[in-house]
Amino acid sequence: MVASNHLEGIITNQNRVTNMQVVFLDIEKYSKRRTSMQVSLIDQFTGILKKALDQVGKAYLDYAQKNNLNFKNDIILIPTGDGAAVVFPFEALPGIHLDYAKEVLLEIFNINSTNHCEEFMSEGWCNCHPNLNVRIGIAEGKGIIYKDINGNYNVAGNVINMASRVMGLADSNQIIFTKDAHDQLIDLIDIPDLYKQFIEYNDIEIKHGVKISVYHFTGHDEEYLNRVVPDKLYLRQRTNLISKKMKNISLGEEQFDEKKMLEFFEGFIGSISGQKSIG
Repeated sequence: MVASNHLEGIITNQNRVTNMQVVFLDIEKYSKRRTSMQVSLIDQFTGILKKALDQVGKAYLDYAQKNNLNFKNDIILIPTGDGAAVVFPFEALPGIHLDYAKEVLLEIFNINSTNHCEEFMSEGWCNCHPNLNVRIGIAEGKGIIYKDINGNYNVAGNVINMASRVMGLADSNQIIFTKDAHDQLIDLIDIPDLYKQFIEYNDIEIKHGVKISVYHFTGHDEEYLNRVVPDKLYLRQRTNLISKKMKNISLGEEQFDEKKMLEFFEGFIGSISGQKSIG
């Protein structure tokens, strides 16, 4: 591990707490591949992450020089097995997370286009090429920087958990933002129509029954972005709508609550399958 003056300063002078932007990435259908291909895939993925960091570093070179930053040392990369979390612990770079995610997707698009594979195009995976698709979640907020058991810089806090949660709502080659990350970006980036490049989804349930608002970045006309409504967001939004409508349906003097709604659907499924409802 190479020491970072920036990160050491946060640990020593800020009690390890700082604002950070987290880009959480996951390789789709990684487990379907043979072990030898998984190794090649991780090598490919690691190269993509580093190349994207180099491109972002060039774009923010002036800022880095003026603030005595070294992006190669000051940005934290955390492997997660079939993905990674890339952490930007900076206070004054409100668009760097999105710039980085776009660079990653552009590089993946170029690789997949060069290594054309019918099986990969059809199934989203293959064992003949290290092509890949990723899902990306972005969160922003306060987090804790510390050194783990191996002496590497690591991150703890709700911000990295939320990046993982919203990543799980994405389909291949999509970027999903938390509300805090979206709002900060819209407020601080001077692009008048930036808000039009997002689609908002409200009351989306994540772990432990928590409901949040999330934002799907659709961009303009970039080929590397998947603009289709994510399956999980579509299904959860439709489920929420049906749930609200069912709760307003009266049966005599009673109204549907969640238990009655579940019993209703169980009975309906039982009736069309010729079976009794569960319970």
